[in-house]
Formats: sequence, structure tokens, C-alpha cells
Amino acid sequence: MAASCKKRGSGAVGKAVHPCHRSLRCRNEVACLTQAEKLLALTPSIVACLDSTGDSDDTALALRVLENILPLLEENALGPTAHAIAPKLRLHFDSESDTVRQLSICLFQFVMGFVTGAEEKKMKEQVWESLLPLVFHLHDQKQNVAKAAQEALYFAGWFLKWRKLRELALTAEPWDISKCLLERKRKKTKDFLHQTEVYLQSPQEMLRRDAVRFMGLIGQHVDEPRTTEYIRQALEGPRQDASPLVSSSVTEALLMLEQRRQRSRLSLQWLLPRAWRRRRSTPSRDLQKPREDQ
Repeated sequence: MAASCKKRGSGAVGKAVHPCHRSLRCRNEVACLTQAEKLLALTPSIVACLDSTGDSDDTALALRVLENILPLLEENALGPTAHAIAPKLRLHFDSESDTVRQLSICLFQFVMGFVTGAEEKKMKEQVWESLLPLVFHLHDQKQNVAKAAQEALYFAGWFLKWRKLRELALTAEPWDISKCLLERKRKKTKDFLHQTEVYLQSPQEMLRRDAVRFMGLIGQHVDEPRTTEYIRQALEGPRQDASPLVSSSVTEALLMLEQRRQRSRLSLQWLLPRAWRRRRSTPSRDLQKPREDQ
């Protein structure tokens, strides 16, 4: 088709264009421009459609329209619009509709490429917030969603200038990426914990299993007893999961938490006597003071 269009165009070089044809072409161009302007004017309304997680058909339509009109925005409006859309897109990563899940993840990757300058720094936080949900969706039951999540993770690695993430995204292995993510952003451990809790209730078995495993991994990286206890309580519900895959993962995670608790207790029992002996063997400062001449 493209070749045939090119051939026709080349044959018309040097020939006069009929005034009627020129007029028709101009009217078509004006019509297209007018349509584009109308869509641009509707951009805020279309973006507002993403606030609702109700009608999946409406959401899918809004996502498709945004994908087409974002490149038409002026440069000074493109960055802020892309940044404003990003958190709304994350709401739909876990939609019941696989079409909405795929479109929202693809558009999230799309908007990362539109952000520059001052908006890029703001967008980085949105990208960090999206990483763990994308990791979970590497095991999405719909292959097209899993593929979209993998590509978005690779692009996020490029956006964040994080080569290790790009390399791991090529393997599409959630466990390895989860460990890398936790090691890179330990200060966000509690945020990761709250994000993971959502997936304990996922209708997808593999996502629930991965959430349980990641909570166990978090438990291996924190030293706060309160956080460990929070994880243990959060896993009590999935312990009764109908899926043997999930319930066995809970048992494994709880076992790892208990082993870590026992190791911490033994370490404390070993360190306290040493500290006490060291304290007793150190002469008191008062005893070390030389006596003043009477």
C-alpha cells in the first residue's frame, strides 16, 4: 500500500493539480486539523475519565484516545500533562479488565518518554512507585499484560538510568528484580510493604504467591520487631488460601521469619555477656584519676 502510494505520487510530479482536487485536499486538511483541535480541547475531560475505576470500556477508550492525542500537545503542556496522568494510570494496573491493564501500562511507558526538564525529576517518583506493581504483573495470567509490564520495566530502567534493572527486566524474573529493588531502596521498605498487601487479595493466584514471597523477603531485610510482627499478622489471612501454591508460600515465609527471629535472639544472647564482661574488666574512671596531693 505504501509502495503504491509512493508510485502514484512520483508519477504526478510536474503535472498541474486540478483546482477542484486542490480545494478538496485543503478541506480535508482543515477537517483533520479541526478534529485534532477538538480532541486537544477535550484532553482535561478525557484525563478525568481515568479517575474512575468503574466502567472498563470507557476507561479503555480514554486510554486509547490519550495515546493518540498526547503527541499533539504543545511542548510546554506535554510534560505537565504526562506527569499528571502517571498516578491515574497506576490505578488501572490492577483492573479486572486485561485490556485496561495492558493499555494503562503501555501508556505509562509512553508518558515516561514525554517528560523532560523539571518535570523529569517529579516523574521519577511516579516511576519508583510503579516498579513493584509492574514486577508483580510479570506473572500476570494474560501474556499481553505480562509482556507490557516487562517492556515498561525495561524502559523504567532507562528512565532512571539504572542499568541493573534493564538487565533484569530482560529475564522477566520477579524474584530477582524484587531483591534488587529492595536492596536499592531500603528506605522505601514500608511503602513496598503496603503496596504488597494489596496483592495478597489479588484474584490471580501467581500474583498472590509473589506477594507472599516478597513479604517474606522484606522480613529478611528489616530489624524492627514491630514491622516483622506486622508482616506475620498480614500473612495470617493468606495462610488459609484455597490455593496450595499460596498457602505453602505463606508457610515458607513464616518459617524464614521465625528463623531470623531465632538468629537475632542468639546473637543478642552472645553479645550481651561479652559487653558485660568488657564493662566489668574496664576500670572505673573514678579509680583511674590520680590522687591529689594533700
